[in-house]
Amino acid sequence: MPPQFATTLCHGLPTTEVAFFADQPAWGRTLAISMGAIADISSFRQRARELQQMLAGEDGVANVVAEIVARLIKDAIKEWEGATGCASPQVIQAF
Repeated sequence: MPPQFATTLCHGLPTTEVAFFADQPAWGRTLAISMGAIADISSFRQRARELQQMLAGEDGVANVVAEIVARLIKDAIKEWEGATGCASPQVIQAF
């Protein structure tokens, strides 16, 4: 997720993504028009506030660390099973 996208969501602002390469002025005008329209639609504002609340309650670092640890454990067990042909309770308990 681009940082500017995350920033707008963290502030509860309606957000849109527009891919552009060579036609920056044209896409800039299109984006300005679309964002003006989106900002006036109450369902977009409400959904942006809901996403803001969800992001505020999320601990991204803890989630990433937990996922890394879980994958390391899984890999260690697979490696042990591959080397010995069976799962060791000691390996499982060590993690």
